[in-house]
Amino acid sequence: MLNASRGLASTYVHIDLDASVTRARTLLAEQRTLTDEKTLLSGKATSETETARRRTRVTTIDARLTSIRAEVDALFHARTS
Repeated sequence: MLNASRGLASTYVHIDLDASVTRARTLLAEQRTLTDEKTLLSGKATSETETARRRTRVTTIDARLTSIRAEVDALFHARTS
C-alpha cells in the first residue's frame, strides 16, 4: 500500500511519504519517552522545591506533547505550495 501511495502523495498532495513516516516514527518515540518521564514525575516528591521542579517539568512536557501531536498531524496534510 505504501509503495502504491508514494507517487500519488508526491504528485498530488506534495508529501514525501518516506520522509513523513520516518519523522513521525521519531516524533512518536519522543512522545513515548516524554509520557514515561511524566509518569515517573507523578510520584511523591520529597520537598516543596522538588514539587515545584516537577510541576515545571510536567508543564514543559505537556507543551512538547501538544507540539508533537500537531507536528505528526501536519506531516500527512497536503502542502499548499
